Amino acid sequence: MFRDVFANLLSAGIAFVLGLSSRPVKARIQQAWRRRRDSLQSRRRKPNFAAEWVVDYYRRRNRVNDLFRVRSGAQAVFIPFLNLPEWNLVDQDEDGLLAQEIPHQHSDVVFNRRIVASRLSDPAEIDSPTVWNDLHACATRVVTTPSGPRITVSISDYFQYVTVCGALEDETYAAVEKPQRGTPIRDRHLSSAAEAAECGMGAHSIGMVVALVFQQNGVHKVIIQERSRAVSTYGGGLGVVPMFGCQTLDLSDATPVSLTHNFLREVYEELYGGASVEHSSLRVDPRWFLAEPEMRYVVDKMAVDELRLRLLGFGFDAINGQLIIGGLAEVKDESFAESQLSRLVGNWEIHNIHVWDLFGYEVTDALLTHRFTPACAFTLARARELVLSESQRALS
Repeated sequence: MFRDVFANLLSAGIAFVLGLSSRPVKARIQQAWRRRRDSLQSRRRKPNFAAEWVVDYYRRRNRVNDLFRVRSGAQAVFIPFLNLPEWNLVDQDEDGLLAQEIPHQHSDVVFNRRIVASRLSDPAEIDSPTVWNDLHACATRVVTTPSGPRITVSISDYFQYVTVCGALEDETYAAVEKPQRGTPIRDRHLSSAAEAAECGMGAHSIGMVVALVFQQNGVHKVIIQERSRAVSTYGGGLGVVPMFGCQTLDLSDATPVSLTHNFLREVYEELYGGASVEHSSLRVDPRWFLAEPEMRYVVDKMAVDELRLRLLGFGFDAINGQLIIGGLAEVKDESFAESQLSRLVGNWEIHNIHVWDLFGYEVTDALLTHRFTPACAFTLARARELVLSESQRALS
């Protein structure tokens, strides 16, 4: 009997010791797996990872001219951005561009846990009651009218938008890594610009990217960011500032989407260090942040047309299917650089922030090598065209 008790105690002790030693091994394996996953995601989510594959996809289908072409002197490249010439109406009024009915129609897409969780900094957060899943503006159709293009607006939960655009993004990355893989989502919903305009995936997020352009010592400058790895799309890629998903005024289905409001909100958050306005709050007036001291310069200059938000056109990101509008925030105030640059500070979405010459080598090289997100490349190219043509017209 004593031998049995001793044997049992010995076995239990051995098991306990082995259990203790196996925990660090398991933890190391899990850490290594997470590092490999994060490394793969970081590589995939840079804009240049899938750019050439996407361009080749449309070239093989004789649809490459549906993609926007960036030109610089004798050089030109197609970028993964589906765009038709009639969508590039400069200075279109946003009320004419966005067709809205209140209350907004809500997407019926069923969200996919795996796709959404893979885009959270901690996948376990998907079950947290505090995880961000607010309403997002989406496009249900794009049509061309005699007065210009019209985008019909709907809404979705953030998880619904990520489910739809994330599935296309994952399919694209898988096809880049294994070209023999099929692309049924792309073939059905994004095979051309005309097909993309039907918005058949059910939650094509509406986003906006804005090139903030000003003059410093007579040279046109633009603010450029390197995206943080913490963001769900294009971490490590280059972009303009601000860049954002659009929401309704009070984050409900009962108020319209205002591009100007979204732009001002993101300037407050991304450039002036303001508190996040994309979360629901107890503020009665959703425009409360415009009265903050940090925004006085922007509000005052917009009131006298020395800071002007101009629409440049739109298209569909051909990697993930988002509809993104390009804008130019044109600063006419010559004191902007001296009075404001020292006050600007990026938020958590930005890893690095720079001031580059709008027509300089850095911007040109990044455009031609697909280091900008597709929508930002489109916007910068359009901004350069417009600023150059208007500067030449002023000189003549």
